[in-house]
Amino acid sequence: MAKIFITDDSPFIRELISALVEETGHSFETAVSGEELLRRYNEVKPDIVVLDIVMIGINGLDTLDKLIALDRNVKVLICSAFATQTDIVKEALARGAYAVLPKPISLQELKEKIEEGLNK
Repeated sequence: MAKIFITDDSPFIRELISALVEETGHSFETAVSGEELLRRYNEVKPDIVVLDIVMIGINGLDTLDKLIALDRNVKVLICSAFATQTDIVKEALARGAYAVLPKPISLQELKEKIEEGLNK
């Protein structure tokens, strides 16, 4: 069982992704902001971070940069409504995310991307 750290400023989205992660058989922790994720990252030691792009405070792409500075081996899956924009997807992948999923998220896509991250 993997530990997934879900970071999104929307309570609804955190609950939705948490429920989907639970259905995959993995455990999860949540954070409401990039700042909270960065503060708790070493304590939680997740296998995968699920990260939104648009959040209050530090945005997801800048959070991604800071995560990589903390842990070069971090595995970040971006989940964002902006994931349909090619330039955002390219930017997220160029900065080190291993995959990008659009919202709304399907259970099947989430399962596939979590497995992809765990097998990297």
